[in-house]
Amino acid sequence: MQEHTEKEYTTKFDWSLWLKMLRELKRHKSKVYLLIVVMIFNALIDTILPLMTKYGIDNMIIPKDYSGIQTFSLMYFLLILFQFVNVYLLIDIAGRIETGLNFDLRSRAFRKLQSMSFSYFDRTSSGWIVARVTSDINRLGDVVAWGIVDLIWGFAMIIFVLGVVFSLSWKLALILLALMPVIAVISIYFQEKMFRLFRQVRRYNSMITHSFGEGIHGAKTTKTLVCEDANLNDFTDLTNKMYGSSIKSAIISALFMPMILMVSSVGTGIVVWIGGSAVIGQVISYGTMVAFISYTMHLFEPFSNVARLFAEMQHAQASAERVFSLINLEPEITNNEDYTQDWQSRKMQARSASKT
Repeated sequence: MQEHTEKEYTTKFDWSLWLKMLRELKRHKSKVYLLIVVMIFNALIDTILPLMTKYGIDNMIIPKDYSGIQTFSLMYFLLILFQFVNVYLLIDIAGRIETGLNFDLRSRAFRKLQSMSFSYFDRTSSGWIVARVTSDINRLGDVVAWGIVDLIWGFAMIIFVLGVVFSLSWKLALILLALMPVIAVISIYFQEKMFRLFRQVRRYNSMITHSFGEGIHGAKTTKTLVCEDANLNDFTDLTNKMYGSSIKSAIISALFMPMILMVSSVGTGIVVWIGGSAVIGQVISYGTMVAFISYTMHLFEPFSNVARLFAEMQHAQASAERVFSLINLEPEITNNEDYTQDWQSRKMQARSASKT
């Protein structure tokens, strides 16, 4: 039975690896640019909607003047309709990018496998190869395509919201900025733990896929040698290890988002406390206070999304390392250059002859 030992790669987040991954999007750059524009407009509308609420409270509800309600309702409806189109476009474009990237990587991997020497397949299990071109490439396509969505929307939202909140009340805005380092510390702490656990899960998943493939291909040998129990015990040991690592990674991941939400809630409480006093003292309007509460949640949501994206990228980095290790393989036996040129010329001559 073939042996394949899972190679351990870098132990830290590798920016160069993800830059290499982004270069794989060259064939889809027009879709990427369009997606960036769509996400910026999406963030812009998300920023405008609380301002619409502020305007409605300060100019219609508080003074009880509803003369402009028709125009206000029409503008609000148009914004919601435009956002509906944006959401449709971002799902459609990101899905096309993900599918196209998966297709490109699988095509390159298949062409590379066709060029490899027989010795490579003698020492590499089919299960290992199948795991690379299926689950690993799927994960990369998902992280890259939807990572663009989260990253562009997140940064655009942070810039737009910070600009608005500083224009509304710079004192309340400083409270929000003071909480951002807390989120950064929490994110770094949890990301390091998730990175290590996610790598273990991916390694065990690859080993289980390899064991499945070898078990199917070697079923006749297993039956002949009557070693079903030994194989079952080995497979059970692998699944138990993956189960343990998956549970640990799930616990860490489950703790991460509540911690971010807790900091967000604390920030909202402080804003309500100080902002409420400002409303009573007529320093800011009631509509401004309501808009600020909305922006508090809006500001922490992009940080949560970006932090979650980096956690997913850390999870998928092992997949990227393994996929590129397959794509960058070099065959041990290559054709002589003269023979290759002669073969290509004969192939062209045969094609010309068949056409005539």
